[in-house]
Amino acid sequence: MERDGFSCRICGAEERTLNVHHKIYYKGRHPWEYHDDELVTLCEECHARESAMMRELREALARLEFGMLSRVLDYTLSLEKFDRGGPVLLRDVMVAIDRKRA
Repeated sequence: MERDGFSCRICGAEERTLNVHHKIYYKGRHPWEYHDDELVTLCEECHARESAMMRELREALARLEFGMLSRVLDYTLSLEKFDRGGPVLLRDVMVAIDRKRA
């Protein structure tokens, strides 16, 4: 939370109740064993939305055939080039996917 200036990294809220969101969970790992880049400060509202989206994403991925799942993984890994120190915008991802398909 200190690293994120005690504000939500999505909406910037400082007055709402804040949570530390684990971007990824490791079974059996203690909270202090996570790397800084695996944690982000979110307000309760953004944390709830982020968690709901992650559930939907896991369900959608579970329905994909292997070939499509492989393509989604490739696109996801290519997102690193969009990292400008802030959140990746879905619009930027869709533009990259369209360009790669062309």
